[in-house]
Amino acid sequence: MSTKKLLQRKVERYEELISLSGVLSCSMNYSRIKKKSISKIKKLLDCEYAIIYLIDEKEHKLFYESTEDKKGKEHHKKIEYEIDELSFVGSCAHFGATLHIPDVALDIRSKRLHQSLMKKNPFNMLLSPLVFNGEVIGVIQAMNSHRINQGFDSEDIHFIEVIASQLTTAIENVKLYEKLHRQFTQVVESMADAIGKKDLYTGGHTKRVAHFSLMIGKQLELSSNDFSDLKLAAVLHDIGKIGIEDKILKKAAPLTDEEFVIMKEHPRLGYEILGHHLGSDFNPIHLPQT
Repeated sequence: MSTKKLLQRKVERYEELISLSGVLSCSMNYSRIKKKSISKIKKLLDCEYAIIYLIDEKEHKLFYESTEDKKGKEHHKKIEYEIDELSFVGSCAHFGATLHIPDVALDIRSKRLHQSLMKKNPFNMLLSPLVFNGEVIGVIQAMNSHRINQGFDSEDIHFIEVIASQLTTAIENVKLYEKLHRQFTQVVESMADAIGKKDLYTGGHTKRVAHFSLMIGKQLELSSNDFSDLKLAAVLHDIGKIGIEDKILKKAAPLTDEEFVIMKEHPRLGYEILGHHLGSDFNPIHLPQT
């Protein structure tokens, strides 16, 4: 390959790396991160296969899990490895170091390859650990370099290690986001419970709204993010009633005109309550004045 083509190839690879960085930095969904990363890894390393394993903290094993569509049917696949020296993936995590396997067949660890990977006829391999604060949280495995005569080289090792660093940060960001989301959900449930105890009618009404909203959401086949937002919106839509006086909220008789004006304030109160919890990023849809 000429010097000009080599230089062009390097520029293209760094552009792909920058592109991957952009994808990882703006996504809070692990499935999307995994899908995009695998595609970029295969392109950057010019290889046939790429797999991302994560560590199951309870089982203390490395696993890869996917649902593949085969002729219109869902096919669940799970690959697991112990964190030890007996397998390629396990060794990478055990030593916390990048492994270059130029000839898979000559390495005794090939006997521990998962059956589904053996069917892919792996002949060379490159693995890099995902390390966060000194702890291995996963492994990237690239297989079958398209450069058959040359295989993976030192530049590939550099790239997979950079990818591993970027991917580690993205995965930890997703974990943090999910933790914060769980905490926020707990706050939401506590506030909804407070309304239910303050006004039994509102509590029952909120449950009915949530039930029917989620049924509609399923029929509309909303994305997981939209479905989650819908669930929160249904639970929170009357949260402002917590700021309405009991003598008005629990009044058995019809409300007076003055009381009804106060009752209509509960959407604004809900906005203010949520604004304190969600911060400056809270930006609800503003409906026109009637």
